[in-house]
Amino acid sequence: MMLRRVVLGLVIALASFGAVGAAGVWALSGGLYGCTSEDEELGRTLMGLSVLREHPEGALPQGEPSKGCDEDDRFVTAWQTYRAAGSREAVEALYRTAAAADGWRPTASGQCYEKQVAGVTAYLSVGYTADWDEAAAPDEYGVEVIAGLGGTDWCE
Repeated sequence: MMLRRVVLGLVIALASFGAVGAAGVWALSGGLYGCTSEDEELGRTLMGLSVLREHPEGALPQGEPSKGCDEDDRFVTAWQTYRAAGSREAVEALYRTAAAADGWRPTASGQCYEKQVAGVTAYLSVGYTADWDEAAAPDEYGVEVIAGLGGTDWCE
């Protein structure tokens, strides 16, 4: 009877150690879900980039700059939306100039710009909301910077 209790205790202990060990391996291999304090700090850094405050004369900011973190993939985004006063060509020209002046380089695809921010590659894009949301005002556009601690390429 005593031997049976000892054996049962050992089996339970080994199973517990195995479960804890498997959980540790899972966590260390990136299995943890959700955004971290590092992601939050990266978001604050992205929101502080001057390019989010650049806009053509007469363009009106729509609210305050915002940031977010995708909990599945841990990429961080900071953005600002504007109502443009001029043409799309004028808006695009302004951001081409502003991006170059601030050290952003066009990506190989030419769809956005990239530069190192806080030790990771960040991607800058400008797009009109009406291009993907029929209900949006035709002159509303957004400036977005996205970066991930995992190093994903967002513009190719």
